[in-house]
Amino acid sequence: MRYLLFWNFVVFSLYGIDKWKALCGKWRISEKALLVPAFLMGGFGAFFGMYFFRHKTRKTVFVTLVPTAMLMNIAVIYFIGRYFI
Repeated sequence: MRYLLFWNFVVFSLYGIDKWKALCGKWRISEKALLVPAFLMGGFGAFFGMYFFRHKTRKTVFVTLVPTAMLMNIAVIYFIGRYFI
């Protein structure tokens, strides 16, 4: 559980770093590099990062895929808790 919280904090931070880079006109983090960690159990960090930093909230890809990643993360956690714990 501790690792899951840490990973979601890392993903949350990615959105903050990319927002900062966008504001400063620096080299950006790719969309793929923001979305893949969301599907690798970082959906909650991505979701809260998007809305906390107000970053990528107008992009349809993010508005649809990040909540999908969250739902998939919930399903994985449920499955592991139900069948392996």
